Amino acid sequence: METSYWASWAHIYGYSMKGQRSFVTHMQTVAHAINREFTHGRSPLPDLYSDVSTITFAQNLIVLRKQTAFEKGRYFNREYIGMHHLPPLPTQYWPLPTPTAKP
Repeated sequence: METSYWASWAHIYGYSMKGQRSFVTHMQTVAHAINREFTHGRSPLPDLYSDVSTITFAQNLIVLRKQTAFEKGRYFNREYIGMHHLPPLPTQYWPLPTPTAKP
């Protein structure tokens, strides 16, 4: 995890960090997958992440917790009550469009 913060010219165990993607940045995207209810049910990640209930970031630690059956039925398979407040998603839906103010 800590290598996510290193410069691209850094090396570890003889391997270059050049061109490596940040694991922390990828895991931050999991929060969007968890909150897909607010993005018309769409996620920026593959279905592999569709069972994640929570993500916690700590010092040099990231914890993912899987949904329970109760959570899946109660919170993750419902229609968002405020759906009419969401901006329409363009075909290319990620990153999310910036909401515009109503006149």
